[in-house]
Amino acid sequence: MKFRPLATARQELAHKFSSLLYSPSASVGDDYHRWYYHTHVYNSTTWMGDKTQKSASDMWNYQEILFSLKPSLLIEFGTFHGGSALFLPASCARSANRSGCFP
Repeated sequence: MKFRPLATARQELAHKFSSLLYSPSASVGDDYHRWYYHTHVYNSTTWMGDKTQKSASDMWNYQEILFSLKPSLLIEFGTFHGGSALFLPASCARSANRSGCFP
């Protein structure tokens, strides 16, 4: 039985799934946004089962900001499916600042 080198197997898998993998080129930010919106990955982003249509990295940043600042009031204008309306108060609650955060 002949075995392929691990590097070759990785290259074959990368080529096979290249349309699903993110591979940056010159402008990483532009490439990321093009990939993010052209693959419609935002349609599968959820919070506790509810769609958010927000970038997971943006949501990560939101919770970091909320934890650092611990705002007394948070107002979100506009919501589509309601996922972020559930995510933001949950993040406030986890930061031990429950005042002004209501789902």
